Amino acid sequence: VLGFSRSIALGGDSKLQDLLRLLTLWFRHGGHPDVQSAMRSGVAALPVTTWLDVIPQLIAKLGTADADVRLGLQELLSRLALEHPQAFIYPLTVAASEHLGGARRAAAASVLRAMRERFDTLVEHAAMVSNELIRASILLPELWHEALEEASRLYFRAKDVRGMLSALRPVHALMARGPETAR
Repeated sequence: VLGFSRSIALGGDSKLQDLLRLLTLWFRHGGHPDVQSAMRSGVAALPVTTWLDVIPQLIAKLGTADADVRLGLQELLSRLALEHPQAFIYPLTVAASEHLGGARRAAAASVLRAMRERFDTLVEHAAMVSNELIRASILLPELWHEALEEASRLYFRAKDVRGMLSALRPVHALMARGPETAR
């Protein structure tokens, strides 16, 4: 880990490759105390701009089961957000959207809350654009198909009538609201 950090800091032709290998080591072995301390010192020693090339990989691993790795990622992304908020506001907003679940969504929302303190307007506009793009890209038949599949699974496999109804309520509410755009 320290060797990769040093290689990345020195630059060179294989900087991105070394950075990806460092991330692989971090994600696989980040639970070990030695790796944690080496990553902390390595992340602190590298310029923030180093991480701009691997934003998708960082956001994809926000949902990792290892709490120490997840916390390290959140700290790194928060640091990155203060210096380059526009570089990853959209992918972070998508990761924090209601369409994804679990630890990744919670971690992305946590980073967005930290960003909101300094860049409230940017976060608001990114959330609005993200929600509109998601809303415009998902067709009503697709929503119904997904909701009916989930409701069917809950009813027939889990025998959960309340769960089935709660899976269908959001789509019914969407239909009751009517269209949001003029034709």
